[in-house]
Amino acid sequence: MINREDFYSLHRNISDDSEFFKKIVDGIVTHYSRELDEFVELVRHYLQLIKENTMDTYNDDDLQMQIIKLPTIMYFAGNGLEDIGSESDIAAYKRKELYYKVIEDAIGTIPEKKAKAEMASEIESMVEAVYDRAYKKLKLKLEHAMKLLESMKKVIDWRIARLNKGKGGEVND
Repeated sequence: MINREDFYSLHRNISDDSEFFKKIVDGIVTHYSRELDEFVELVRHYLQLIKENTMDTYNDDDLQMQIIKLPTIMYFAGNGLEDIGSESDIAAYKRKELYYKVIEDAIGTIPEKKAKAEMASEIESMVEAVYDRAYKKLKLKLEHAMKLLESMKKVIDWRIARLNKGKGGEVND
């Protein structure tokens, strides 16, 4: 039977450690995604106002400017993604460098040397994991931003088609 106290204690420790880990990851990601996050929050705010009927519609000029602005923001966030990727590569190199140095200098059997190397490179492994997680998180944000951009383009295309319909063109709703 599982000892509940031990289970909850381990759960609390993992939660505490993961909060530390998440703060570091979020700090790295936010450095490169702040403007993108603010943009998405603005769109979210507009949609909430429309839902609450305090804003009639997303006006065409704002929509057009945001369709132009979003790729620009994504460009810089994409550069940040590459920076994080480079930092992740360096973190992996540092971990491997220490790992192999410890194996080379350690005395004992191969499994003992590997165990010593893994213990000695724990911090480097965590740093590597932080950069890997930050890379994945920023990449996911960029993927969602692309979906948002595609949605905005569809809305503007639909509006243009409706205008053309009013001028005698056809629209497929």
